[in-house]
Amino acid sequence: MLRDMPRNPLLVQMLSVYLLLLAFFVVLVSISHVELARTRAVSGSLNETFAADGRPAKRSELFTSNAGNAPSDAALLSRIGDLIRTELAFAEIREVESGRIMAVTLPVDSIFVPRREAIDPLRRALIERVARSLAAPLPGVRYDVDILVGAGDTAPLAVGRSAYLASVFVAAGAPRRSVAAGIEPGSPGTLRLVFHVRPRTEGRFVFEETAVR
Repeated sequence: MLRDMPRNPLLVQMLSVYLLLLAFFVVLVSISHVELARTRAVSGSLNETFAADGRPAKRSELFTSNAGNAPSDAALLSRIGDLIRTELAFAEIREVESGRIMAVTLPVDSIFVPRREAIDPLRRALIERVARSLAAPLPGVRYDVDILVGAGDTAPLAVGRSAYLASVFVAAGAPRRSVAAGIEPGSPGTLRLVFHVRPRTEGRFVFEETAVR
């Protein structure tokens, strides 16, 4: 005949506490995995939104009470791109922002006489046609161009070329307020033309015209 084993109340209590703690930690582990997934999702969203070396990943939409969203003119940028591409097939033409910003990059000696500030006579007509394209903007719109010459080890020459090309643009008909000139350190041997379509009321650097040589 089997006899009942003596029960130890303390042992039963300890076992119950142990099982409760085990269940508690299982729940904590489950919650921590869920929160980790949420954290990764939020972190990914923030990285995607702000990952641009401190600059906004997406350009803010310009808005004015008079004109509404910033205007665009895809036809103008396409026309300028075709003019340049027809004569300089090797030029890199990139639409930075549809209908608003277009960047053209090409060797600086394809426009200028080597080691001089003067423009190659064969390219002068092209530059003047591009400049005249900026002279008749749509109502409420302004066409701008940034002229950036790579400086490298010849900064004085780059400065002179940039200023001279800007003066040619102005002399050919581009509004003085629409032309800005400068240099790009670290980009020797390159010329970059950045064309913008902007609201007429937006502020702008004013180019001081010099004598065209």
